[in-house]
Parts: sequence; structure tokens; C-alpha cells
Amino acid sequence: MPTSIIIAVISLSILMALRLIFSFLSVISGTASILYIISPIVISALILVGIIKGHKLAWQWGRILGIIGAVLLTWVTILVFASEDPLSRKVFEGTILLIEAISLYVVFFAIGTKEAKKYFRLICPQCGAGTSTAGDFLFTKAVCKKCNHKW
Repeated sequence: MPTSIIIAVISLSILMALRLIFSFLSVISGTASILYIISPIVISALILVGIIKGHKLAWQWGRILGIIGAVLLTWVTILVFASEDPLSRKVFEGTILLIEAISLYVVFFAIGTKEAKKYFRLICPQCGAGTSTAGDFLFTKAVCKKCNHKW
């Protein structure tokens, strides 16, 4: 397993642990539903297992959801720090959200490296290009954008 994948796995694990803590505290305070807790944790867990196993679909969703989640969490962090809440609450919530956002940025960039693409078998075996697209719905096959080779 390449170093970039190990970094992504650790970062995603940190994100999941923080999300569990934050969600648990939100449920205790009565500000969140159980769906709010389960959805991101289940999605993160599926992506984490897929990344560990080297599934192309996990790579794709890790990249897409990683950057979308990172940007959204960045904006939420800014809103939390700009809110009228007490300073201690802003610092606590804002710090957790900021660490979660950073974790998602790390995942996004870590699985986007050339070593990660090799790990996920996204490098064309025919021409060596690193640009591929899904060859089927579940991304079990890839198609080279450069030479149209399918593997």
C-alpha cells in the first residue's frame, strides 16, 4: 500500500472518529437526528473499506465527495467562527469542523497522486496514461481517455 493511501486511510479514520464524537454530542444536546449521524459515517466507512481494498469506485467517490465535503465544511467552519455563539462553543465546534475539512482535503489530494492511481489500477496498461474513466456503472473496469483501451 503506497504512503499516500496510508495517509488517506489515517485521515479518513480521523474524520470518522471526529464525526462520531461531534454527532454523539449533537444527539445528546438534542440538535441532531439519528440520520444525521448514520449517513456520513456509513458513507465514510464504505469509502474507507473501498480505499483499503483498492476499488476504483471508492477512489472516484473519495475524490468527488472529498472535495465537496471539504469545501462545505470550510464554509460551515467560517460560519461557526462568525456566529454569535459563546467563544468556547465557537472554538470547540469550529476546531472540530476545521480538522474534518482538513482531513477531507488530505484524502482528496492523497488519492489523487500517481502512486494512488497505480494502486487503484487507473494507469492504462497499454499507453501508460493516467487519465481514465469508468468502463461500467460500478467502475470495475476503466477506459483510457487517450487510447480507449479497456481493462
